[in-house]
Amino acid sequence: MTLIQYTFIRFFFTRRNFSGITPSEKIKAIIFISSLDVLWLQILIIVVDLLFKHIMLENYHITIFAILIGGIVSIIGRNQQLSRDKIFSKISKKYRKMNHKKWNTISNIYVVGTFLAYIFSCILLYNSN
Repeated sequence: MTLIQYTFIRFFFTRRNFSGITPSEKIKAIIFISSLDVLWLQILIIVVDLLFKHIMLENYHITIFAILIGGIVSIIGRNQQLSRDKIFSKISKKYRKMNHKKWNTISNIYVVGTFLAYIFSCILLYNSN
């Protein structure tokens, strides 16, 4: 099981425990994983912008287009990768048999690390002028 699969299924079951069973559970978990992908895309755009003298943010329409296309591709790709019934049932069976202590720690580090890296890159961008 990969880190993305574990984070997806963990968010799915955590959300199910808080709000009960709803018809849109899988898509909400996919949107959460895709939002992490989009954050990594934004970090990449900010780093490229810092390296090449603010070329991306001066042409903000290119940046917005890249983020939107990246988000759409991420949602479609993650839906194909994680949400099909056979794949979803395999992932949930593996999830029930796993050592959750190790994977919870790794998953938490991934999610928190994504947000911290995004905040750090925004601070770098703000202080680069």
